[in-house]
Amino acid sequence: TEQAESRAMFGDEYRADLDLVFCTMQGRPLDTNNLRRTWRQVLTKAKVPLARLHDLRHGLASYLIGLGTDINTASRILGHASSEFTLQRYVHSTDETSALKRAALAKVEAQLFRG
Repeated sequence: TEQAESRAMFGDEYRADLDLVFCTMQGRPLDTNNLRRTWRQVLTKAKVPLARLHDLRHGLASYLIGLGTDINTASRILGHASSEFTLQRYVHSTDETSALKRAALAKVEAQLFRG
């Protein structure tokens, strides 16, 4: 909706040909320095530790796996071609992932040693 309003306001000056998800009001790419500055302001205002914007991807990957999302689905959400890449680079161990591992191994143990 905001982009449609910007297109109407800026007319021929709007860069619709770039088809960006996140852009300036004129449809141009965001300046990384401005984005980084705004991100730091948001974190500071929220009183949370400073982190890189890219760390959101790592956090999302770990959070998805912690929720029990299978790695292939998590990889597709992140836009990765390989679930192996997602596991190696993005998923970090958390209490939730450790609990999932314990639960999975408990199931294996139950199957192997029931009786």
